[in-house]
Amino acid sequence: MAAKRTNSIHILELDNDSGSDTDAKKTRKYDGAAKYSASYNPDWSKKYPVTAANGKGKFRCIPCKKDISCSHQGVKDVKDHCEREVHKNNVTRMKNQTSLNSYAAFSKSGESSLEKKTLKAEVMVTNFLVQHNLPIATADHLGPLFRSIFPDSQIASKYSSARTKTSAILNVAMGPFCHSALVQHCQSHPFSLGTDGSNDTGLLKLNPVTICIFDVKRS
Repeated sequence: MAAKRTNSIHILELDNDSGSDTDAKKTRKYDGAAKYSASYNPDWSKKYPVTAANGKGKFRCIPCKKDISCSHQGVKDVKDHCEREVHKNNVTRMKNQTSLNSYAAFSKSGESSLEKKTLKAEVMVTNFLVQHNLPIATADHLGPLFRSIFPDSQIASKYSSARTKTSAILNVAMGPFCHSALVQHCQSHPFSLGTDGSNDTGLLKLNPVTICIFDVKRS
């Protein structure tokens, strides 16, 4: 009698264990999330304002300017983020910003307004900072310096490109233009690549790539 009672107790315990597993599967919010990890899909950028981010399982929200994880639900993570009020407000502010296309092209005629001359000066100074690897914060002091050195210059009096505007000129106008020109050149001319890894400043491994080209027209 004692042996039979012991067996019945074990049977009940097995039944309870199997039932708890079934209940856990039914109540799990995201079935399969523990086994699979989604990665960024470039096709998402056709519908949402996102791009690839540094790191697997993340996407870069362009209006919000930050990296967000998509490893849990993939494109649904992107959709949920784009439906948030913070993202919608950033999209609205982005649409209301003044276009910077005027920085990339100036009037080809001999008659240039003072505004266009000032914009040209701001772009040239930004290019100077990049070529000599100077901190963008230097731009905060250039406007007052130019007005002090050239008190009679109308361009110097209108110059107003501090670090924020200089960063916008660099990232929104000059950056895409130079990137497009570099890609077109490499498609039809030989070039070399150099890379070096460094992780001195954090846990992520950085591998910057340097492209060396030769342009006969600019030599």
